[in-house]
Amino acid sequence: MSSLFAAIPYLLAIGTIILGAFEIMKDWHDYRDSRLKMAVASVFIIVAILSLVGLYHDSQEKTTSKIKADGDMRVLQSKADAAEQAQKDNTRLFTDKFTQMSAQVGDLKAEVKTEALQKKLTAVQAELLNTQKAMAPGPKAELALTFIPFFTPALKPAILTKEVTVARGSDGAVHVELGVVNTTTVDALDTVVDVEICDGCKFAKEPRGLDKVPDRETMRILKISDIHALEAYEPVDLDIIPPPGFSQMGIGFEYRCHTCVVYRSLIPETSGIIHIE
Repeated sequence: MSSLFAAIPYLLAIGTIILGAFEIMKDWHDYRDSRLKMAVASVFIIVAILSLVGLYHDSQEKTTSKIKADGDMRVLQSKADAAEQAQKDNTRLFTDKFTQMSAQVGDLKAEVKTEALQKKLTAVQAELLNTQKAMAPGPKAELALTFIPFFTPALKPAILTKEVTVARGSDGAVHVELGVVNTTTVDALDTVVDVEICDGCKFAKEPRGLDKVPDRETMRILKISDIHALEAYEPVDLDIIPPPGFSQMGIGFEYRCHTCVVYRSLIPETSGIIHIE
């Protein structure tokens, strides 16, 4: 079925060429000058060939862009999986160390004779246990990228818009509205979001509310105090100038907060695709 849809532009072009050929053949005898006949036929053949070559070039460009985008997504996913596993391993290591330290403090309490020092050791042991509980795996907040508009059902995770189609303005820039959504039931506290556009792209103007990053022209920082559970932060307006000839480009963000899952690279949930008309 996909091959049939891909062939539709070619079928339309070939149909148009055939109709044009019939029109020329119908009026062929009306052209009394032989040189005029040759000129009409030559122009028609050249236009037909250029039309088919143009369609083929556009098709190849779209195929190449899609393959590259799919490859980038797979690489990002593998990096995200590796980062998540490393985070789990580090958390397990730290909690095991806290357990060992707490046991050692318990042994010291049994050996210490003075009541004052025993009280201090008890407080240290309680602090270690509290830190261990805080670091133990539990519910964490996760953020996701969406374009505006998107659907927000009541008390349920949002249905995100991951792709959007926009037209270039007279200055060559495209305008999009970006949303940062908390998809979990855990509040995201003291959040920092690093918004990044594609290599070769540039901001047409500085986004309102975002801070510039030294030596990183494709990145801006958004600071958010809190994003409550199942809520979205106010839309972020972005005006971006893509490189000439781009039919689509990627955009995404990394984030950190006190209650968030830690990702050290872009993941599919925090990235999206802008198609350019």
